[in-house]
Amino acid sequence: MNQINRSFLSKYSGVLIGIIIGFALALFFIPHPADQHSINNIEKPAEEAPTLWTCSMHPNVQKTEPGDCPFCGMDLIPLISSGDDGEPRQLTMSPVAMKLAEIQTTAVRREFIERELRLSGKVAYDETRLKYITAWFPGRLDRLFVDYTGTPVQKGDHLVEIYSPAITTDQEALLQALQASKTLANSTVSQVRASRTDVLDRARERLRLLGLTA
Repeated sequence: MNQINRSFLSKYSGVLIGIIIGFALALFFIPHPADQHSINNIEKPAEEAPTLWTCSMHPNVQKTEPGDCPFCGMDLIPLISSGDDGEPRQLTMSPVAMKLAEIQTTAVRREFIERELRLSGKVAYDETRLKYITAWFPGRLDRLFVDYTGTPVQKGDHLVEIYSPAITTDQEALLQALQASKTLANSTVSQVRASRTDVLDRARERLRLLGLTA
């Protein structure tokens, strides 16, 4: 049995040594997976992001090549990224873009805003307070107290003096009716006393219908 083992070892010892040497060489020359990842990173460099061109007045315009802004016609400038996404609702601009946009900053403070604002306009009447005065009888204006636009007028002020033949005639009729009423006041005839009262009332009613007060 010992002789068989010796002959087996002497026969296959060279093959075993060759396998061991080959395995050792494989471990030496084959790189580790971590080293392989580093090699891949070196062999395949990261591709650079394409340069974007934007307008300083319209940041929403972004193109992959230079040119003019389709809105304002200004030359597009390179979009410089700081590499930081920043905070939400934060706008980052380059110094050149800020100069072109005329950006001005100031400290935040609480105060009332006061600014003089010049506007052109036209003064109009308040229609709810506009009144029209129309004469109830024909005549002419003898005197006008409100003789220019803008005169302050209060309730009860005299505005005009009017001469009207109709008013003069009815006024004379009233005066005659008053005189007749006084003359016939002591009459013993009842019909005469009743007629003088009726004539006087009709004279007053005509003046009242023309707009005169009591």
